[in-house]
Amino acid sequence: MSILKVKLVREGAQLPKRETVGSAGHDLRACIEEDLIIPAGEGVRLPTGIAIEMESAEYVAIIASRSSMAYKYGIAMGNGIGFEYADDLTNDD
Repeated sequence: MSILKVKLVREGAQLPKRETVGSAGHDLRACIEEDLIIPAGEGVRLPTGIAIEMESAEYVAIIASRSSMAYKYGIAMGNGIGFEYADDLTNDD
């Protein structure tokens, strides 16, 4: 069994949570203090308030937006799907 360690690093942060029966993954939430308006055509980076540690560099954490966010609200990840490799977790770029 693989182990993924998750740590809350910001006040108000929430652990990823499986919201529905049969869901493929866990939902992440933005850790922000107030509502945010994103102007059309602009992008923002949203903090989750968590840090993760994978047990090996052979693993990857995949962050993908819900399909309903794109077709209902026009909100999508700038790179389509966000991959977090073990070596990316220590880089700031």
